[in-house]
Amino acid sequence: MSESLPDTVDVVVLGTGLTESIIAAACSRSGFSVLHLDRNKFYGGDWASFNLTTIGDWVEQQKKAPDGEVDVSKYSDKLTEGESLMALGARKTVRNVHQEWLPGSEAMMTVDKGDNAEQKTIREVVESEWRRFSIDLVPKVLLARGSMVQTLCDSEVAKYAEFKCVDRFLCIRDDSEEKLAYSRVPCSKGDIFQDETLEMVDKRRLMKFMTFCLEWNTKADELEGWKEYQDEPFEKFLESQEITGELRSYIADAIGILHPNATTKEGLTAVCRFVDSVGRFGPSPFLTSLYGSGEIPQCFCRLCAVFGGLYCLGRPVEALIHKDGKVVGIIADGHRVNCTHLIMSSEYVPAEVKSQGEEKWIDRAVYITNKSIWTEEKEHVLTTASLELPMDNAVCVSGADHALDYATSIDEAQRVFSTFWPDRDFLPRSLPKPEEEDEGVVEGEPVEQVA
Repeated sequence: MSESLPDTVDVVVLGTGLTESIIAAACSRSGFSVLHLDRNKFYGGDWASFNLTTIGDWVEQQKKAPDGEVDVSKYSDKLTEGESLMALGARKTVRNVHQEWLPGSEAMMTVDKGDNAEQKTIREVVESEWRRFSIDLVPKVLLARGSMVQTLCDSEVAKYAEFKCVDRFLCIRDDSEEKLAYSRVPCSKGDIFQDETLEMVDKRRLMKFMTFCLEWNTKADELEGWKEYQDEPFEKFLESQEITGELRSYIADAIGILHPNATTKEGLTAVCRFVDSVGRFGPSPFLTSLYGSGEIPQCFCRLCAVFGGLYCLGRPVEALIHKDGKVVGIIADGHRVNCTHLIMSSEYVPAEVKSQGEEKWIDRAVYITNKSIWTEEKEHVLTTASLELPMDNAVCVSGADHALDYATSIDEAQRVFSTFWPDRDFLPRSLPKPEEEDEGVVEGEPVEQVA
């Protein structure tokens, strides 16, 4: 299979996670030749989506010990003078994965099949519908006026996927009962006054606060009462506005989608993004891809391929080749591929490269249930700390983060692209089609030519 790989490309990308795929698309769109490789046989890496059958295969794969380091000395005959080999890593970015069916799944239920009816367990019924599931490793939504939606529209990547408006946005209530309770988060003025869980005084406070946020978004310097709190915890500012209890949960936990340690300025920015997105595509500020979050990386991969990018899944990648502090190529399936830049996900980073700072892990659980959720041991997903490669023209991008939307991935992809290619546009709008160029042009009149 190695014969199918090119000998030289401009950019090699290792891993088909979201950030890597965005950068690959941007490079290909800018005219660079791109080789995009992944050891996995599926797109998305830690961002993938699976059906009910393939998620089980993925779980079993994660339980296996990582492959040992490859002896790269056998590829020394592929080096030229002054070049050295560095074995690529096989870091585990997911740990403590556990999958089980709850006892209630063995309960019997009646399945109606036209004239006949039969008894099956809930598990049997669910497993028979395995194709209807799309289980995200990194569940995300798109903020209607967020950077991801803007990028999808500008680059026309949106045409490769289908989206729908999120119908409901729920927040866990602080309830004294054993079972968890949920409240629907009000997104509009009508939702606020129809909400039966909020007292009238809280409804007025929420309306007043959302109005304040909209004004803050356009004339923050003119408003008083927030500047002394801008570097203080957001919760402290909310207390100063007499916003506490469940109302505080709506704003800080749900509307702001915030980290608990967010500052007031970060909190107000997040609330503004939420409020500004309401009504663009529907009553909810959020969209979701119809076939799961794992569809988004594939869409960017498709754009890369349209502009000439080459994709190889399930391909071993053993080592990188470096010289004078720069990556000059890689060894993939025993074949040398020369490149001028290298982008990789954290799982490929050589073992000898140490994290610059503390690694952080996300606890995540995915439940398929028809009853309230109880606390159980959760899956841990790594959000990579900074991994700085010792080569100027290579970079490791971060993994998934705790945020509910895609802003961090878009920002990082744009930052990496601008660092390496500051004179190129990041995912520019597609050029108009020939028939579109002729529209509106009056024969005989001069037309300004745009380079």
